Amino acid sequence: MQVRNPYNDAVVQTLPDHSADDVAGIIERAYDLRRSFAQMPAHEKAKILTKAADIISERIEEFARSIVLESGKPIRYARGEVKRCIETFTFAADVARHLNGETLQMSAAAGGVGKFGYYVREPVGVVGAITPFNFPSNLVAHKVAPAI
Repeated sequence: MQVRNPYNDAVVQTLPDHSADDVAGIIERAYDLRRSFAQMPAHEKAKILTKAADIISERIEEFARSIVLESGKPIRYARGEVKRCIETFTFAADVARHLNGETLQMSAAAGGVGKFGYYVREPVGVVGAITPFNFPSNLVAHKVAPAI
């Protein structure tokens, strides 16, 4: 599959064009990994998210240039988008370290006096996301980072 510059139709990149069977295999592998990933400690998930932010930080210009070539976005805005993407992964890493369940007093109802409820956050499983073209790095980050 060819990615083309919208202004001059030049080929920017060539990507694999996956078949339905390829996609089914990728989804199957994700399902196979979901239990081990769900059991991963919070600090390890935060480490993954921090590492993603660090890698993107080291390559801001490369990511920004790619956005410019693929979408025609001005470089100034592309750099801003990449920086926002880094922030999104960084914020998600912080949330991953502190995301717990919550304890709730049940005394709002007469029958709940002296009682409490709680919930625990647990992963729901494999996530599929559709991402738009107009903010390719940050809107992907807004889906990927919380999923991790």
